[in-house]
Amino acid sequence: MINEIKNKIRTLVQKYEQGKEVYRTSRFNETQVRNEFLDPL
Repeated sequence: MINEIKNKIRTLVQKYEQGKEVYRTSRFNETQVRNEFLDPL
């Protein structure tokens, strides 16, 4: 279970790193943050 959580976090970090230019703009709102990064946890 712990390894699954670590893998999920690693995947989300990689996703963020790949798209951080978009994620740091005002075009990416709070709801999108929740949908893309918080809900999957």
